[in-house]
Amino acid sequence: MSKQPGRSAAVTGAGSGLGRDIALQLAAKGYVVFGTAFAPAEIQDLTQASGGRVSLTVCDLSKPDAVKAWASAVSASLGDSGLDLLINNAGILTPGPIEVLPLDAIRREFDVNVFGALSVINSFLPALRKARGRIVQVSTWTASVPLPFNGPSGASKAAMEVFSAVYRAELKAFGVDVVVAAAGNMRTGGPAKTAAALEHMASGMTQDQRALYGRAFDTFASKLNSMQGSGLDAASAAKRVIELAEQVPAPSRGAVGADADEMLRAAREKSDAELDSLRLEVVGLAAGAGLLEVPPAALAQTAKAKADLVLVDPHDQKAIRNINNVLILYQMMINENQAEKGTAKLLVPGYIQHNPLIADGSAALGKYFAGVKSAHPTAHVVVHKIIGVGDYVFAHVNFVNLLSDDPNDAGIAGVDIYKMNVDGKATEHWDALQLVGDPKNSAPWVGPNIPRANQNGMF
Repeated sequence: MSKQPGRSAAVTGAGSGLGRDIALQLAAKGYVVFGTAFAPAEIQDLTQASGGRVSLTVCDLSKPDAVKAWASAVSASLGDSGLDLLINNAGILTPGPIEVLPLDAIRREFDVNVFGALSVINSFLPALRKARGRIVQVSTWTASVPLPFNGPSGASKAAMEVFSAVYRAELKAFGVDVVVAAAGNMRTGGPAKTAAALEHMASGMTQDQRALYGRAFDTFASKLNSMQGSGLDAASAAKRVIELAEQVPAPSRGAVGADADEMLRAAREKSDAELDSLRLEVVGLAAGAGLLEVPPAALAQTAKAKADLVLVDPHDQKAIRNINNVLILYQMMINENQAEKGTAKLLVPGYIQHNPLIADGSAALGKYFAGVKSAHPTAHVVVHKIIGVGDYVFAHVNFVNLLSDDPNDAGIAGVDIYKMNVDGKATEHWDALQLVGDPKNSAPWVGPNIPRANQNGMF
């Protein structure tokens, strides 16, 4: 590697998911970025995506010699300028009942999430001291509020938060800051890996183990997939991590996502008994392991995108996927102002809209809501209840500020019905709409004589 000028950053796990977006955004800000990848294909992908501004190396973080070799090469490239920023992002997930998990699997998670992270930090400390740089340890709110069937992840991240606090004290004299970025649910490459890990655990249980934990674990798995599928998008999460990395003065910790902020507050303010109830509620086990309930409104990624209740057979993976896709559609199409991208991704091109006011086709619906958001940026949808049965998804929703910027607009309540295909894309849609509140603040085409719903969208 040749000597590199300008601000510099090293990012572990930069080949995919959150790490990839962090590396790309840092490169766009002018950083010289180095990172680790799990596979050669990730190197080629990120090299193309970054225009060659990110340099990746395949590195097994559980192997100290491999970590030292990577850090030495990066440090030599940076020379006397040292390393400005180290983002410790890489990590693996090993879900399952602690009684069922092999100890070697738990050791493997600690090898990567703890000992690998320590190895990376220690290997880069000489370069960090030269630049009086900063370390950002990407963590998760489950380190503060650990969840059932997620013990190794919460424990390994909690261990790194302790080490981060100690590093912060030990490195203060050298001008090296240490920040913990506690992440919430994210729509990154992580959810797909999580789903695979959950399926691997479920399929590997013995008959006796399934009798003990099967139903509850299936409920947890469905809930975790749903939570991650409706979480913060990768670009927004990466932007927040970089904000923490550049904030002056350096914070000790910061939340990445509204749900993370709420859970960190809960960890500070609630009693042990309240936290014990909360951790069960979050994963749908508070009232048994049958129909699933999503977290309370305060835990939703944003109040505008929450669902108060999800009803689905926890064994019906197709129905769970369909529900997740509809929630993502609402989030992208209305709440995130990505209507045309969302409809292209989650609807078939020949999508049939059984509503005479909007033309058929995914492009037409995307164009319609893009126009709505352009005219009324505060337009959003609240999902009260969502049900998945077979190929159909039923969503009880409230559309607010579709045709008005009035902050008092109570919106339009409705029931959306989607028919989904084998790929989880919507092919047809029906709806029934009712006004909430003053019709002058709602869509005039709904009509003034339709029975009114209440403020919660019920009718």
